[in-house]
Amino acid sequence: DRRTLLPGGIAVKTSTDTILSASAIVMAFTSICVSVWTGVEARSHNRLSVRPHLELAFNAGSRSLGYTLVNNGLGPARIKSLRITMDGEEISSSSFSGYDGLLQAMGKTSADLVYDAVGAGTVMPSGDSRKILALKHDGAAGQDSLLTAVFTRTAVEIAYESMYEEPFVTRIP
Repeated sequence: DRRTLLPGGIAVKTSTDTILSASAIVMAFTSICVSVWTGVEARSHNRLSVRPHLELAFNAGSRSLGYTLVNNGLGPARIKSLRITMDGEEISSSSFSGYDGLLQAMGKTSADLVYDAVGAGTVMPSGDSRKILALKHDGAAGQDSLLTAVFTRTAVEIAYESMYEEPFVTRIP
């Protein structure tokens, strides 16, 4: 047994057992803190490793033009909603395609429309690509007017979530 002098002149009787006990408590507390921190970091890493990242791209090809949706993230994306507007008004849906209002405004028919079925509940795996809307045209003469009409008059907004139900939104323009 020894006597240790604390600040303020207080003498405390210490023994090897007391020092070992205090060291064990400090080590146990440190171990718990490191375990909690590791768990928090692992959870954050897991969320990031399956985060989707949807991008909308406008494509103008030699025979069609429109919007394509691509999942460039690491995980799957679950579509919550798809909203297409033209001149600020949401496009009406009275047929299977849901693009009646847009086709009518563009002077097109359903035969001019190319699209992949994407809507609420659709799951897009990482690396997947879908045509949201593509309109066929008949060469250079038809392309310019359609390009102006589609690109300047339409907007697309897609709400989606990760498998951890984290919400995201992508839109164009």
